[in-house]
Amino acid sequence: MKKVILLIIMCLMLTACNTASNTANSNPTENVLRYGITKSIEHLNPILTEEGHSELQSLVYRGLMKQTETNDVVGDVAKSVTLSEDELTYTFMLHEATWHDGRPITADDVKFTLEQIKTPEVASPYFSDFQTVVGVEIVDKHTVQIIVNEPTPTLLHKLKVGLLPQHIYEGQDILTAPQNTAPVGNGPYVLKNWSADDVLTFEANERFYGTTPEIEKIIVFTKLDENAKLLRLKSGDLHIAQITPQQKEAVEAYEHVEVKTLQTADYRALQFNQHHAQLADERVRKAINHLIDREQLIQLVLHGTGEQAFGPLQRSFARADADVYRLDVAQATKLLEEAGYKKETKYFENEGEVLQFNVVAPITDAVRVSLATVIVEQLQAKGVNAILQTKDWSNIAIEAEDTFMIGWGSEDDPDTHTYRVFHSTEHAPAGYNYALVNNPEIDEALENAKGGTRGERIENYNTFQQHLADEMVFSFLVYVDGIYAMSDKLVGTSNRILGHNGFGIMWNIEDWRWEDLDV
Repeated sequence: MKKVILLIIMCLMLTACNTASNTANSNPTENVLRYGITKSIEHLNPILTEEGHSELQSLVYRGLMKQTETNDVVGDVAKSVTLSEDELTYTFMLHEATWHDGRPITADDVKFTLEQIKTPEVASPYFSDFQTVVGVEIVDKHTVQIIVNEPTPTLLHKLKVGLLPQHIYEGQDILTAPQNTAPVGNGPYVLKNWSADDVLTFEANERFYGTTPEIEKIIVFTKLDENAKLLRLKSGDLHIAQITPQQKEAVEAYEHVEVKTLQTADYRALQFNQHHAQLADERVRKAINHLIDREQLIQLVLHGTGEQAFGPLQRSFARADADVYRLDVAQATKLLEEAGYKKETKYFENEGEVLQFNVVAPITDAVRVSLATVIVEQLQAKGVNAILQTKDWSNIAIEAEDTFMIGWGSEDDPDTHTYRVFHSTEHAPAGYNYALVNNPEIDEALENAKGGTRGERIENYNTFQQHLADEMVFSFLVYVDGIYAMSDKLVGTSNRILGHNGFGIMWNIEDWRWEDLDV
């Protein structure tokens, strides 16, 4: 079976074997960074898309706070913040800063942004992050107070979301405003051109209130296929791009290219549909979980990178590894027998019905497809008729699929990708609870974990993770690394833990520079 799996994986990720000649120059000849990505970009509005789905928003938009190399938060647009003794009022003093059109950033912009996020019709992915915010008071032009109805230690992390200019968006439908693709931001770079072939050109913002960027221009090539991306990296036409584990070894041989492997908080899991006739039995879900060999996933799909997953908060202060996400064929067999299944031929059957379901993965995500491929092979070999289905995102209804190869995770506060993913008020399609979890004990633990001391929050997150393991709506599989290929002359990138989809590499873009610039 291992040989078959290896052959399938090699076919899925063939681009790693590209043998184009290398003509890269050792030194850049202009102060320009060329960045390549495979995804398409629909807009740059920071409150309409989670930051983990677009690296580019932070070039153009900045919030009150920003993350540090250790994923703590410090002031960004806010030059200071104070908290009242009752922990219910945050007072922010703003930098004397401007939008890209020269208009000043004011407390009105802060209030406007939060009001938009809290408007249900906007359907911002950050809506649930600000549930405890009950008021925004303007003290003066550069001072704003945010009032919460209970102590909210997560608030400062949430306030990394980019601010919107009130004078631009007021009176418009924020969902369709033309400024979503022609932004007037406040970040270190200004969008100068968005071409018909979706190449985005950014230039350094000379009026930026923070550190003036060293690199004058960033050109982002979107919608690149994997082969084109590797060719451009090898030739020197691209200076940085994220690559897959399968591509890592080949790219490490490229001249003048450095490969950087960074830890992320980004996990992959097999999400179960609890409304599927057979998967509705938690014993069946738990059995399938025990039939998955995660170490084989690490070796065959991730090529020794990443690590096995034991829960959704593995890279946070609230880590609590549940001892259930492991290979245990004997326990799986016992659970299936308890659920009425017997294996008398190739597959487990219950009253003549074969244990069968689809494993769905997005066809454009090579790593997810490869993980799903190996899991299907593993389950087939152990008596479960798992069937691989690869689909375009437009044809995927995550909450309706039998099982889905899901990806989540955040380097941010633990609340970020737990409440919105597992709380019963966040059910899809309106929210991100695609597994349709509806467990009062999980709800209570997540609600309590929003506040309290660090120790109290850890205790509540431990409770949450135990109930999550008991319910087995996700079989946690692996944490993937963020692997970036970049010019060996690019200086300033850091080793911070990245977020979902390897997001966050550009968190300190202002500090990036060329070591040797031939001009």
